[in-house]
Amino acid sequence: MDVTKELEGMFDNDQEIIKKYSLGLISREEIIKNTENNKQTLGSIIKKYGFPTKIKTSQKAYKSATIVTLHCGDVNFMNSFLTEMRNQSEKDIDKADIGYLTDKINILKKLPQIYGTQYMKKDDKISFMPVEDIENIDKRRKELGMETWEEYKKKIS
Repeated sequence: MDVTKELEGMFDNDQEIIKKYSLGLISREEIIKNTENNKQTLGSIIKKYGFPTKIKTSQKAYKSATIVTLHCGDVNFMNSFLTEMRNQSEKDIDKADIGYLTDKINILKKLPQIYGTQYMKKDDKISFMPVEDIENIDKRRKELGMETWEEYKKKIS
């Protein structure tokens, strides 16, 4: 199977499973099993073909690998992926993804986030996880080509 198409299919699968879960159509165990399968498949792809950059695959395939990693909950896998990401050129990745992944890892490790990407939504109310050095958040976000935190908060609400 074509690696790009396989990765792109994982993205579609991931989004469909999340949608089904949020609608109560599948159990938490089913979403966990699907996420683990996607992580294992992605790990195999990376071992066999290398890191799936936008240039080697496609924007959607690259984004799929990033989303699968963000959703997997495995800090070791996420750290490995983040290291690979940081070793890529700017044309091969979306630098903002470094911020999302860094924040997700920190939240899982019960540390404050750095870029303000992680939040919880309950009853249409958004609350952000704690942010380290919030006074300089926009400086850090700018370094990764991200919009200001205020712009991001408006976008997600």
